[in-house]
Amino acid sequence: MLKKIFIIFILLLSLVLANTQAVAQENVQADYYQARVVEIKDIEKEEVATGLFFAGESQEAKVKILEGPKKNEETVIEVNALVRNGNENKIESGEKIIVGFFEEQNSFFYVDRYRIGPIIWIFVVFLVLVIVLTKRKGFLSILGLMLSVAVVLLYLVPSIYNGANPLIVTAITILTAGIFSFYLAHGFNRRTHVALLSAYLTLILAGIIAVIFTNWAKISGGGTEETQALQFGAEQAINLKSLYLAGIMISALGVLDDITTAQSAVVEQLKKANSKLNLKELYTRSLEVGREHIASLVNTLAFAYVGSSLPLLLAFSYNNFQPWWLTLNTEILTQEIVMILVGSMALVLSVPISSFLAAKAFASKEFTEQELSQNHHHSH
Repeated sequence: MLKKIFIIFILLLSLVLANTQAVAQENVQADYYQARVVEIKDIEKEEVATGLFFAGESQEAKVKILEGPKKNEETVIEVNALVRNGNENKIESGEKIIVGFFEEQNSFFYVDRYRIGPIIWIFVVFLVLVIVLTKRKGFLSILGLMLSVAVVLLYLVPSIYNGANPLIVTAITILTAGIFSFYLAHGFNRRTHVALLSAYLTLILAGIIAVIFTNWAKISGGGTEETQALQFGAEQAINLKSLYLAGIMISALGVLDDITTAQSAVVEQLKKANSKLNLKELYTRSLEVGREHIASLVNTLAFAYVGSSLPLLLAFSYNNFQPWWLTLNTEILTQEIVMILVGSMALVLSVPISSFLAAKAFASKEFTEQELSQNHHHSH
């Protein structure tokens, strides 16, 4: 079983990489290479000093190309990467960076710092921690995550980019990703069946609520520069409101995985501990646990959104050109607020839904001695 899943994942990943390469070859006009900074010096640039975000000092770097047809070639490039937070953005001698090369002009230019190495190591540390602490279950959950990401990259992103309805594409993605993530992480059993069904039902209700409040608040989905840029860069016109609603649904799925499996596991353990508990008792007792779960997860979700939007909140806080209520009224903030509240409502709704379905599923369940001896404690 695991071998078949792994083969499917490799095939999906190969298609993703092939698709990424094809897009890159079609759209990119410059070649990009890794380079090592051999020597660096600061230079004065008046035109940089007049900018809002740039300091009055730039850099000139002598770099050595590390790959491609220009490998080992040295060249001098200018680096305009300094911002107002002092010297923290200065590149240093010995640092690895990314440079671009225009064949027609036979010239190199600075692109960015090289960050892939640290990202790979962070991912490796994450994998090791999960697998060491959770063994086989952790490996399967990571495999489910990778398969879900592959579905997003292979199906959801290209489909929306090519003009498909974001809501329909997202619904198919959620159905597929939910199956991968739930069953690989938690096993193919009654508890997981209940959790997955609860998550799907909750997402349907959350979707209805999101549509209602999005229309009521007149949110177009184009409140950010990224979404507005899609109108010009995509192959077909993209419905930004549908894209915004799709984003709400996808972001809610991961959190619902946690709370629905938790509630289902609580009901199962209650029934194992006391086989005389009926549907009503299982429901009410699991609901008590769920209320505590809601309190913590609502805070988690809200702070996660606030943390990701902190620079935006700071920018608006120091806006002295308009009153606070006018700032709050802007679409870019309104859509974030709606997203937080709809996600929080999804969490609240998932507890009674998953508790009831689990109670219904386990109320008449008679466990075997082997099942009673197994330990199915849920962990976050």
